[in-house]
Amino acid sequence: MFEIIDDLKKRLDQHRPLSPAIVKNLQEDLIVHWTYHSNAIEGNTMNR
Repeated sequence: MFEIIDDLKKRLDQHRPLSPAIVKNLQEDLIVHWTYHSNAIEGNTMNR
């Protein structure tokens, strides 16, 4: 499992530095996922 994570990290590092637009997109996507899963833990059936 850690080998897979290491390989993914190496692939990501090949694309660094990330452009500000990509960083902003990733941050927005992360917020949506956090909100969705946080609500799911509380029993909410909200869709993404």
